[in-house]
Amino acid sequence: MSLRFFVYLPLVIVIFLGFVACGMPEYLPENSDQDADDISQFDPVPVEIKRVQTGSIAEFLETTGNIYADSRVIVYPKASGQIMQIRVEEGDTVSENQILAVIDDDELRLRTQQLETALRQAREKRDRTRELFENRMISREAYDDAMYRYEDADITFRLARLNLENTRIKSPVNGVVVSRKIRIGDLVSAATPTFDIIDPQSLLVDVYLPERDVMRLQVGMPAMILPDSLPEQSFPASIQRINPAIDPSTGTVKVTLQFESGLEHLNTGMFVRVRIKIESREDAVILPKRALVRHRDENRVFVVNTDNVAEQRTVMLGLENMHSFEVLAGLEDNEILIVVGQHSIEDGQPVRWNDNSRSVTSSPIDTEMD
Repeated sequence: MSLRFFVYLPLVIVIFLGFVACGMPEYLPENSDQDADDISQFDPVPVEIKRVQTGSIAEFLETTGNIYADSRVIVYPKASGQIMQIRVEEGDTVSENQILAVIDDDELRLRTQQLETALRQAREKRDRTRELFENRMISREAYDDAMYRYEDADITFRLARLNLENTRIKSPVNGVVVSRKIRIGDLVSAATPTFDIIDPQSLLVDVYLPERDVMRLQVGMPAMILPDSLPEQSFPASIQRINPAIDPSTGTVKVTLQFESGLEHLNTGMFVRVRIKIESREDAVILPKRALVRHRDENRVFVVNTDNVAEQRTVMLGLENMHSFEVLAGLEDNEILIVVGQHSIEDGQPVRWNDNSRSVTSSPIDTEMD
């Protein structure tokens, strides 16, 4: 390095230290009249406000489920054979004992006619034998034999007629056909499912709730069911039953809800959102959720006093719904609540409207609540 570098280095250091010293802030004595932390001297912070109101609030449990029919029947034939006719289709409304399909009955029909002829012969012989027996022209044994033959022929004929009738597959209930499982020409037996029928008046929804929530429920509590496929509609319901057993694998309890009305618009398998009304209260102090400030274990809000200064409050909350809380303590009706901007202010800090127009005390306040 050159000799000139070492000559000028001390001079550069001295000049640098001089600049640093000039940039240091003046020392403020502890008892100075100027308070650097006096937030009241800050510029007012723009916020949005809403006047606190009282009203009704309800707390809901919200979950999802699927609609199903409590009364659902899989129809099985009582006879074996080939399907010759199908008289109903999916979506058809059917009544009890209505014929759904017909199995080939040619052989059974002929067999029934044969046995009907045999029964007629046995009846005629019985009548002649009775007359002879009453005139003491035959023995008691011959008379009893004729009676037994007639009874046997009668039972055999009735059994054949029943088998013929069983070739008609009938609906055991009133309802709607939701599934046809056979086609013409299929061979069926007593183990072959043919139709799936539901009672549309028996639609239910099962939901599975945590044990801690179920402890607050009772049979008969009102609920609202909202199908995703019908976004503009909701259907009133109520709790029909609560399963007393807890599923150990999930820690949940099955709760069954029944519809109060509107069943004609619903179908099995629909995915629905369920809102069960747990508790409601009138004349409650309502707090919009967006106004709440959570600090550790405390729930806080900011209100605006008559000097346009933010005042911090600790509140005790009660019921909760999707948009609001019930305030049990810490907030009064008609106070001015900060709903936007509360996370960037401190207690005692001046505030102004976000449009920087008029003061809180002289401005009309929007009283509409969420």
